[in-house]
Amino acid sequence: MAVLLTIIITVVLSSPLIMPSSVGESVEIGFTGVDGRHYSTSDSPFRGKVVLVDLMAANCPPCNAEMPDLLSFREAVRGLDVEVISLSIWANQPGFGETLEDLRDFQQRWGSDWTFGVPDDTLSLVVEYEIQFPPFKILLDRAGRVVWTKSGETTADVLIQAIDEVL
Repeated sequence: MAVLLTIIITVVLSSPLIMPSSVGESVEIGFTGVDGRHYSTSDSPFRGKVVLVDLMAANCPPCNAEMPDLLSFREAVRGLDVEVISLSIWANQPGFGETLEDLRDFQQRWGSDWTFGVPDDTLSLVVEYEIQFPPFKILLDRAGRVVWTKSGETTADVLIQAIDEVL
């Protein structure tokens, strides 16, 4: 069992899909959007912009509860070089029963105009950021460096303050 755990940890920590995430370190998160296309936080339209990565789940009550704040945040930063990405860490994961279709429905139900998707390597994200439950936020500066993280529900005011410190 210890050997298996060592192998899993080694594979996760060496994954090319996610780079080191300490504050100040560059990170690249790959994901499949609800439109079926593959994206990365280092690709256009995200490159050179401040990016808020919202690790969430469509079937997560706290994630649903914070959506009005995310919508308010999105309106507050509209026109600035800020992008929002919501990634379901429960979609396609054994035992959670959430699908890409659930995520697409969630986006439409809330009328969200930002990018939604599923991470390429959910396990690496969960381990790297020690995520125990969604929602979890990662803020990347224009160079793709982690500048802020936050676990749990987050208000629009807290998000705006974090963005103000980066812009």
